[in-house]
Amino acid sequence: MTKRNINVIAAGIGAFFAVIILVLTAEIAIDYQRGPKHAEDIEERFKDITSDILSTAPAGSQKFFDAVQSRYILPRDIKSLTLETAGQTIYQYPASVSDSDGTSPLIHPYSVDISHATGSVRLSMKVYMINPADIYKRVRVAFFLTLAGTLLAAFLLLYVYLTEPTEYALPRNVQRAAPDAGTGIDDIPAAPAETEPAAVQTAAEPAVESTPLAQAAAAAAATSAAVAAATAAVAEPKSITGAAVPAADPVSAAAPAEPTESAEPADSVPAAADGTDAPAGLFSPATGFGWESYLKPRLASELVRAASSEQDLSLFIITIPGLSRDNPCTKEVCKILLDEFVFPDMLFEYKEDSFAAIKINEALDPAILRAQKFHSEISAALKNAQSDAVCTVGISARSLRIISADRLLNEAVEAAKHAGEDPDAPIIAFRVNPDKYRQYLAETAAAHTAQ
Repeated sequence: MTKRNINVIAAGIGAFFAVIILVLTAEIAIDYQRGPKHAEDIEERFKDITSDILSTAPAGSQKFFDAVQSRYILPRDIKSLTLETAGQTIYQYPASVSDSDGTSPLIHPYSVDISHATGSVRLSMKVYMINPADIYKRVRVAFFLTLAGTLLAAFLLLYVYLTEPTEYALPRNVQRAAPDAGTGIDDIPAAPAETEPAAVQTAAEPAVESTPLAQAAAAAAATSAAVAAATAAVAEPKSITGAAVPAADPVSAAAPAEPTESAEPADSVPAAADGTDAPAGLFSPATGFGWESYLKPRLASELVRAASSEQDLSLFIITIPGLSRDNPCTKEVCKILLDEFVFPDMLFEYKEDSFAAIKINEALDPAILRAQKFHSEISAALKNAQSDAVCTVGISARSLRIISADRLLNEAVEAAKHAGEDPDAPIIAFRVNPDKYRQYLAETAAAHTAQ
């Protein structure tokens, strides 16, 4: 890599950092400029709601309080809200409000008296003009982009350090000869590895070992030649039986490969060599869905991703007893499931007569509605095919729990099992009991502590 290329890349990384700072500053400035208008809109809306409630119920009455509880939908931009009548606080959000935290430039204070024939109340609010959570999200994105640029710069510096050849300088008391003197460093041929550098001569040149300049120049040339030869020996690919084998990368170096055979693609899984029924490829040719052995690893990774993103996740177990994989009706069932879940890598074969489906960012109640939809389609397809098979569905959801793939799968399987036992309930969802789940976590932690 030349110095010019390094300068261009460094300038590009610097410009990238500058753009990140400018965009972050511009976004925060725009939000801050829009903040007062946004805060005033929220304040006027709550003023109108309070006035409407006060026109139908006396201030401080139970009816007034119930109306406030049902109609007040507090957005996250409200820091605090207080309703007072006759010097008494009748409603307060949150439970404890401090007056000292209202001086922030990000907070817009608001207070108004609302009067009606039924009484009067004083509405006091503090509204964020820019929510700190929004600032945090933008700064977090800028941080990760800056970190990526920093790591890229460090990688480039390391690459330049490892790939640039070492330059050797002549001793300070040795001067380079003029180009026409015939004894310059560029005019001395490199010595073969088997001979001594001082013994090299050519027919067109006199021996050069007789002068101190020539001796120093020959030594420097020999050293450079040795370094270049060593570098070439490391960098050039080895040759086995006349076929060039490229230098191994960190992935392929983990396992040796025959030089005359091409490697399998990284996303394919070869069949077992001993003739067993190990999965070949990512998807089953019978259904087009993932193999059962891939279900738990994929479910575990999706649970980790959902927990880190604070998202929900639902798992479906669709069971059709007596329906084999080679049954023509199976293709229609698979088509219905693929149309519903879209992604084939989220669908898996399970046992001999079941399928598993993962749906990210979906809670339990929407999952039940989804199950009702595709259950009716599958049942109609089975009826049209004049099949006596019955479709049942078991569902379980993460429900904001830190849960393992084994436990979530066991919950869905148990739900599907109960659905198969009750002909009047073909769809059963596992709904979490918070008390029992906390007890389960406590027992698990106690068991680990005892071990």
